[in-house]
Amino acid sequence: GVQTCALPICMSDRDRKLAKTFFFWVVQGLRREYRSLETVFVAHTTEAWEFNEPDFFQVSGTGGTVASTGLLKVREIMDERYNPGRCNIYLFYASDGDNSVSDAAEARTALNAVTADTCFTGYVEVSSGLSRQLATETGKLFAELSAAGCAAGSYPLNDFDDVWGAVRHFFTSESQSSLICARRASASPRPPHR
Repeated sequence: GVQTCALPICMSDRDRKLAKTFFFWVVQGLRREYRSLETVFVAHTTEAWEFNEPDFFQVSGTGGTVASTGLLKVREIMDERYNPGRCNIYLFYASDGDNSVSDAAEARTALNAVTADTCFTGYVEVSSGLSRQLATETGKLFAELSAAGCAAGSYPLNDFDDVWGAVRHFFTSESQSSLICARRASASPRPPHR
């Protein structure tokens, strides 16, 4: 299995720590589930970068948020390194929900390009006490995936106590979609998405 974690780094320190706590426990859960697991960590503002695991959990930054840059970076990495016909690919994305209004169409296109080849896509939205409950621009993009029948789920993270609920939510949702993914992986390999 391959797991990709993507995080906008321009969130508040508290929200960034909350998202990283979630990622830490998701990675631990997937490592228990899969003998062979490669993790890819991407962080972004208006630009995107790949990090190794220790650096990812230390990264911080400032600036605007353009979700498409992170998602395009994930797609680039998938195309370069992972054949979706041979790998089970999972995307977990955490955000405070903010995204440049001018990026909505490009973010939707980039997200659809990534999820076309993932077994499951999970989105956590962290908020500093604001109960927006996934009604942000980014939250709406991920809700569209679920509404379209994609193997995707979303979960609001308002507090550190919500992390376990989110992890359970995604592992339950992911296990329901894993049969579809296993069937796809046993089919003949497809060329990378371009």
